[in-house]
Amino acid sequence: AARLAGQHKDWRAKEIKQAIFDRALPLPHTKEFVAAGYLPDPLLQAEDIERLSEHNLSIPGRMEDTGMDLNVVWLQDSGWQLSAIENMVQRANLILNQCGIRFARVTVHKIRTASRLLDFDVHTAHSLVNKLSIATPAVYLTRDTKRESGFEGEAFGKDNSTTRPWLTHTVWLVADIHEPAQALAHELVHVLSNSGLHTNENENLMYTRTSPTATGLNDVQCKAIRDNGLAEKLLIKSGQ
Repeated sequence: AARLAGQHKDWRAKEIKQAIFDRALPLPHTKEFVAAGYLPDPLLQAEDIERLSEHNLSIPGRMEDTGMDLNVVWLQDSGWQLSAIENMVQRANLILNQCGIRFARVTVHKIRTASRLLDFDVHTAHSLVNKLSIATPAVYLTRDTKRESGFEGEAFGKDNSTTRPWLTHTVWLVADIHEPAQALAHELVHVLSNSGLHTNENENLMYTRTSPTATGLNDVQCKAIRDNGLAEKLLIKSGQ
């Protein structure tokens, strides 16, 4: 309210109130609690987010019968480097190859943001997703997380993003994540299969903790990944 008043010297309470209500985001789960919605990121300014460049990664390897176009959102000053991103993506691609899935196209979008947007938060993430309008599936490479859980990586499929639809089919990874390639593949499996399930098999990719040896996927997991990924148009059959 103070910022709006400073920007519009002739406004009174009525105009300021209306401007705030106009910025409110209506969501189905808020209707019984609030009249207009809520402001996911009240501090957002137009200049807080800027596209800097796009870079297409070359992903070598055999041609699988099912492809996935992946967008990587690289936040400048987050601690990530392009060489590390490329290595992570190439190794994650090899892990997914065992299910007959490959990265058909990978585009890295380098983005400059306000410092407060470098760390993952459900609400400020709305600012990034809404402003950039980048196609999913997408992975966002952040500096850290503000979430109390403190997870190094988080995935949002259809079912666990119903109250936060802007996060649907996205993955969020912090800069100091352990085993980044396994983590990326692990979180993408959550998205593609629309499942948060883990396994107790310590050499399986979906083991509760990522490790250098936890890379396997069984036939049941591969079928779930492919069936749901194709149904939700996250995967594309070669030739289509």
